[in-house]
Parts: sequence; structure tokens; C-alpha cells
Amino acid sequence: VWSPDGQRIGLQVGDVFTNRREYLVIEGQIPRSQLLPANELAERLYLPAPRRALYLTCLFQRDAHGSLAGTRTLWAWDTDLGQTRRLALPPHLRIASEGLVSPDGGLAAFLALDHDSPRWRLWLLRLADLHVEEASSPRDFSRFHRVRWMPDGRLVLTERAERLGQSPARL
Repeated sequence: VWSPDGQRIGLQVGDVFTNRREYLVIEGQIPRSQLLPANELAERLYLPAPRRALYLTCLFQRDAHGSLAGTRTLWAWDTDLGQTRRLALPPHLRIASEGLVSPDGGLAAFLALDHDSPRWRLWLLRLADLHVEEASSPRDFSRFHRVRWMPDGRLVLTERAERLGQSPARL
């Protein structure tokens, strides 16, 4: 993945013998690289802001009924501090592959579900300070599969298609 300013590129690298995967971020005129650890299954890397990287990991576990369920974690990396931090979010996330970050680079938006609530909720992440908060809304976002930013700064929510081949609705 390329950063919007074209100054950084992120790659997923791995060892075929140990099946360990990490993200490698290369930046600057004089290339500098940084490995981002991914102790769980590395799913996607985002390079939204000049000094930040976000990456998504997934851990699969069997529940009490023996069904396989995935728990996603969103991580933030600060290049100035050289630190990776797990963001405090509910364990179930719906994150769009495109349009996660607002056009001005200030916010990320995604849907999340907590174990204590039956409803999916809209969450916002302020990239400047990595502050995460639930957007106050009476709306139940459970029917939506993804949320993403439009180029004009509006959010678009996409419903899940009920059947294969059906076009999802957008709001």
C-alpha cells in the first residue's frame, strides 16, 4: 500500500518456514524501514497520515459451541516514537479496505460490535492523537457491512447483500 503523499510504501513480508508475517514500512528520500509486529494474522495495512500507520490483525478462536470466530484488533504505529499501540476497541470490527480515512486525513471511521451489545455501532478514530470514540447516534448500524469516506467528506454506509449476486444498498 502507498501513503497518500507517495512518500511511504507498506509491504507484508513473511517467512514461509515459520509462517510469521509482519508489515514492512519504507519511507523517505533515504529509505528507512520499520517492521511492525503482527502476532496474529496480519490482515491489512493503512498509511493514512505522514507519521502514522494503522494495521488490522485477526485472531481466530473456537467459541463454546465449537464454531470458529475471528476477533479483529486495530493497531496504530507512531513513526516518531517508533511504538506500536493496540487501540481500545470492541473485538468485532467491520473495516473497509478503501476509504477508511477521511479525505483531510484527520479521521478514520469503522463499525464495531461489543460482546455486551447486540448492535453494531459507528466509531471514529482521530489520527492526530489516536483518540477513539463511539459516534453518538440512535441508529442501529447492524444491517451495514462497511462504512467509508467519500471524496467530498461524507460517509457512505453499504448494506450487506442478502444473496450472492445481489447489489447492496447504500445510505
